[in-house]
Amino acid sequence: MAESMTNAELRKAQRGARTAFSATKTARPIPNPSPNKYNAVKTTCVGRETHLHDSQREARRCEELQLMVKAGIITELTNQPVFDLVINGQKVCAYRGDFRYRDRGVLVVEDVKGHATALYRLKKKLMKALLEIEILET
Repeated sequence: MAESMTNAELRKAQRGARTAFSATKTARPIPNPSPNKYNAVKTTCVGRETHLHDSQREARRCEELQLMVKAGIITELTNQPVFDLVINGQKVCAYRGDFRYRDRGVLVVEDVKGHATALYRLKKKLMKALLEIEILET
């Protein structure tokens, strides 16, 4: 039977987990029941916030960005930001980036790309034309 923790013990363990982060830890792939058409493996990142990413490359980049936040190089890091692309009051589509953050006050939207599809290239152009946001590809 599992041992239960008091609320105080749980909070203490969570604080310890947050402060125990170091750059030596690496992203952890998780079993993927259905294969990705680009052979990407869903992976959890290790850092201040642990969450699931669509690829190992994206998880590693998230870890790098979290270190940059910790060092004070970037601010306002957000995962999976969504931008509605609207023309003449009509929503045409939405673009979901991998990361959004501020680098020296400048908004940066970043997408970790292994293969740029035709749909991605179209949405990238719409982001630039409609919202004047250039997507950084890493």
